[in-house]
Amino acid sequence: MALDRIQRPDLPGLDAGDPAERYEAAAIDGASRWRQFRDITLPGLRPTILLTIVVSTIGSIQLFGEPMLFQGGGPSPELGGSDRQ
Repeated sequence: MALDRIQRPDLPGLDAGDPAERYEAAAIDGASRWRQFRDITLPGLRPTILLTIVVSTIGSIQLFGEPMLFQGGGPSPELGGSDRQ
């Protein structure tokens, strides 16, 4: 099980329990499709969504930093550039 989490970090929340039983219980309790999505699906995907946000933010910061380094960050040449590496 632990090896499976290392290989597939994109679905960490959906492997706990049988999701069909959760949806069936919610339908018996009278939950609408929207309520099932909000209360069952989203909490299961929350770790994946958080991981995606963190990795995307890190990538965006790295993408911003490279031109900042090579262009000098603006009109002032002492802030960076190819001669300041």
